[in-house]
Amino acid sequence: MKKPMGRRRKLGAIAVVAATALVVSCAKREGTLEKAGRKADAAIEEAGRKADAAIEEAGKKVEAAGDRVAESAREAADKAKKAGKEVAASAEKAAKDAGDAARAGAEKVKKDVENATKK
Repeated sequence: MKKPMGRRRKLGAIAVVAATALVVSCAKREGTLEKAGRKADAAIEEAGRKADAAIEEAGKKVEAAGDRVAESAREAADKAKKAGKEVAASAEKAAKDAGDAARAGAEKVKKDVENATKK
């Protein structure tokens, strides 16, 4: 994806235009100014390439960090889901055990009442 021209590149382009205008306006010293203009152009282009590479690298690092965050969030969600299932299973077992204990207690009370009324 091509990124829009940044502020530094715009300033670099303006500097190139200014240097070119200076070279053209000073035709007497064309040799020296021309060399200086070429050097300035080369330096600006190199700076632009380095800036583009740095921006590209930073973008990759941000994207990788985002991927790691997303993966961590998925893992956390999976753990929470598993924990929720375990809690539900434990609650279901506790309810069954409580029901079994209540039925056993009721059966014992019923037998105790029957035994007490027989005597």
